[in-house]
Amino acid sequence: HDTVRRTKREIAHMHDYHDYTLHLALAAQDGKEVVSKGWGQRHPLAGPGVPGPPTEWTFIYAPRNEEEVAIVELIIEASIGYMTNDPAGKVVV
Repeated sequence: HDTVRRTKREIAHMHDYHDYTLHLALAAQDGKEVVSKGWGQRHPLAGPGVPGPPTEWTFIYAPRNEEEVAIVELIIEASIGYMTNDPAGKVVV
């Protein structure tokens, strides 16, 4: 799909040089859940008609404890599912 093309097949990357936050692509419903639960936010430069990251590009906050690591793992799995067209890849927390 278009997000795969625009990200050149990149599923996610971590900012290990700075603060261990992540950028990744999520399906719309997963992105809404991530934002509503305070785990991240839509990338500020992403949006329709913007020559930057696709709308689905999401900024994930760095986990602070083991419980949050598990949540971030689920979010990454959802991103993998979205980018590979696997319908099982949804955030369920």
